[in-house]
Amino acid sequence: MKVTSNFHLHELIDKATYEKWGAFSQRFLDKDTVLLLQFFRERYGSTTVNNWYQGGNLQFRGFRPPNCSVGGSYSQHKFGRGFDINCVKATPDEIREDIIKNQSLFMDKGLTRIEDGAFAPTWLHFDTAWTASSKIDIVKP
Repeated sequence: MKVTSNFHLHELIDKATYEKWGAFSQRFLDKDTVLLLQFFRERYGSTTVNNWYQGGNLQFRGFRPPNCSVGGSYSQHKFGRGFDINCVKATPDEIREDIIKNQSLFMDKGLTRIEDGAFAPTWLHFDTAWTASSKIDIVKP
């Protein structure tokens, strides 16, 4: 099931949740965050979230169920508002740099936070948690 022009639902949901809920698991995702993910895809090329459906080992980089031990108890992933991604056309550091240079563009798309590269060296974590900040927060978990 496609949720945007470039993403299928199974790429954004963990295996157990997808197998239990199927298409209904779309309701566990925040629509605006998914649309922001599509923007990342359009800006940086092919984008990987989860790859378990193709036999890969990534399954908790999008929605994480409440009982998931990966990440924090109140992680934005558990509210469908956080994604960890890798893109073909840019490294995570290049993307972070682009986001900081173009904060207003990304904030207009709903981006509020990214994870500091020291804590996410090989991927980009972004989310749309409400912060009431006038700039993008750099999270250091």
